[in-house]
Amino acid sequence: MKEIAAEAMAADRLEQLLMHGDEAMVVQTFRRHPSSVLPFIDEFLEGGLAIIEQGRKNPVPNQDPQRVAMANYKRAMQYAKLANDAFGEVIFTEYAGAFGGWSPMEQQRFREGQAQYRQGRELAKSSPEEAIPILRRSLSLADSLGDYWGMAMAQLAIADACATLSRAQEGHDAAIKAIELFGRLHLKPSHVKALTTCATLRQQMQVPDMGTGQLRMALQVLPADAPVAQRREIVDQLIELLTRLGRTEEVERLREVERARAAGQ
Repeated sequence: MKEIAAEAMAADRLEQLLMHGDEAMVVQTFRRHPSSVLPFIDEFLEGGLAIIEQGRKNPVPNQDPQRVAMANYKRAMQYAKLANDAFGEVIFTEYAGAFGGWSPMEQQRFREGQAQYRQGRELAKSSPEEAIPILRRSLSLADSLGDYWGMAMAQLAIADACATLSRAQEGHDAAIKAIELFGRLHLKPSHVKALTTCATLRQQMQVPDMGTGQLRMALQVLPADAPVAQRREIVDQLIELLTRLGRTEEVERLREVERARAAGQ
């Protein structure tokens, strides 16, 4: 499945479709491979920013890096508009438009936010309490720039750190925002992770549904090529919670669905 997605989303293939006016085919490709769309668009955005940054370090006479990078930004916007069409959204053009329109200072703030995120994620492995303020600084920078992907990643990292610390309400608030953003961006693996983290936090909060709604949604969102063990883990957790809640009929229906899935594989 991943090989098929990589071939379908190959830049040279999509460029040929775009150049020949076959925009509907690009839209259909995006719909078939939703998790690959934002990373594909982001390659043009990051590529444009890299041209600008390289031009600052090693300026070339009579060459304006911003103008050279603009070709990347314009192509990103073309694909972002098609992504909006594919998913009935506006978030892709908002993200690409914000990225391409950053001033030099804002571009530096973007890199600072990325560094803060990486630092926070690494620190969270050993000291989640110290990591959360750093991740919140990354979130604040991303928010100020309209960097939706950066916002989503920071919110999920905050939620994970809070879950480790049993700071359930704080983590739950972050997880809900991560779910919304990853859902709109169609980044399905991260969307699933945000949903399962939210379920864990709802269990810590002892809310009546114990996060079963989020686990059900995680199964719906889970990509077809996700590891079998990942699906099994979510199903097992859902069955355990439903059993505790006395929802035996739903447990049996879920087991029947999973048996049918296993038989069809």
